[in-house]
Amino acid sequence: TRQLERLLRAAEPGREIEVVNLGIVALSSSQVRWIVEDVCHNFKPDLIIVYSGNNEFLETHAEKFVELSGGRDTSVLSSLSDTNVFRLVNQLVRGRPKGRMTTIHDMARANDRVSESEIVDKVELTSDEYDELVDVYEQNIDAMVDSAERSGTPLLLMTVASNWMWRGQDDLPGDWVTELLGDAGLTAGGTVGAASTATFEAALARVDLELAAAGPKQKSEWQFKRGELLLALGRDGEAGAAYRQSMNSDPHLRRATDDLAERVRAVAARRGVPLLDTIDLLSAESPDGIVGFDVFYDYVHFSPRGALAVAEALYVKLKSLGFTPGGIDAGAWVDREWAEIKQLTSDPLAIDRWMGLGFDLGRLD
Repeated sequence: TRQLERLLRAAEPGREIEVVNLGIVALSSSQVRWIVEDVCHNFKPDLIIVYSGNNEFLETHAEKFVELSGGRDTSVLSSLSDTNVFRLVNQLVRGRPKGRMTTIHDMARANDRVSESEIVDKVELTSDEYDELVDVYEQNIDAMVDSAERSGTPLLLMTVASNWMWRGQDDLPGDWVTELLGDAGLTAGGTVGAASTATFEAALARVDLELAAAGPKQKSEWQFKRGELLLALGRDGEAGAAYRQSMNSDPHLRRATDDLAERVRAVAARRGVPLLDTIDLLSAESPDGIVGFDVFYDYVHFSPRGALAVAEALYVKLKSLGFTPGGIDAGAWVDREWAEIKQLTSDPLAIDRWMGLGFDLGRLD
C-alpha cells in the first residue's frame, strides 16, 4: 500500500494522492464486503482495490472448535471467561453479528489462550464445507462489485498470492532425506544439499509411494517434500506444481487456495471488472516460476521486494486504466527504491517508511 502511494506521488508530484489500507488482521471476505460497501457509499473513493482471501477458512475453524469444545454449553464460556477471547466466543453463542466474527487470530495463544494448532488439530473441514466456503467467497466478491457499481466507484480485483514454499512453523530438518531412506540414504551426506542425484531420485520414489497411501491430512506434507526433491533435481515446473498441490491440500487452510483465485478470475470476467492476477505476476517474477520466500516473509506477508513488485504492477495497471498519466518509469523507480532499501542499516521508524523488519535486516532477502 505504502509503496504504491509513493510511486503514484512520484509520478504526479502536483496531485494530492492517498492510498488507504482498510485491511484488518484476520478478516475474511464476509467482513471485507461490508467494508467495501461502507467505503463506496460514504467516502467516495476514486478507486477500490480488493485483495482478500487468505483468511477465508479461519472463522469456520474457530466456530467448529467452539462447537467441539461444548458449543452453547456454559462450561465453555466459564472456562474462557478470564481470557480476552471471552467476548468473541460469547458473540458466537449469542448469534452472528453483521460484521466480524471470531477468527483463529482472535483465539491465538497468549498465556492461557487457545492456539491455532490446537484448533486445527481438533477441526477438519469436509469437502462439502470447503466447497460451500469457496461459493460464499465468490458471492462476497460479487457483492463488492455490486456495491461499487451502485455507487459508481471504479473497482479493481486482485487474485491473492501465497508462499508456495512455506511448510508451516518449522522447516524440514536438514537430514530429512537420509531419515526418509534409512540406511539407503547414508550416501546423502546428512543434508539435502549434499545428496546425490541418485539419492534424490530414490527419495522421490519413496515419497511418491507414501503420497499414494496418504490420508487427507497427510497429503500436504508429502506433496511438499515432493516439491523439495523436484526442485533439487532441477525440475522446476513439476516442483512448482507440487508446492501448489501442497498449499491447496493443507488441512490448516491458512492460505488462499487456487480455487479462490479461479473464483476471482471468474467474477472479473463475468462482471467486466479489471483484474490484476497477482499469482501470475509473482510467478513470472521468479526465475524458477515458484512463488516463494523471495517475495514473502512467511506464508502471506510480502517482503520489501514482493511489495515493490506488486506496487509496480498495480501502477502499470492503473496507468492502463487511465487513473494516472504515468509520467514516470515505474521499473526505474522500483530499482532505485530497492537499491536504497538494500543499503539500510536499520529499519526506518517513520510510519511511511517502516517495513516491519525490526532488527533483522536479513529478512530483506
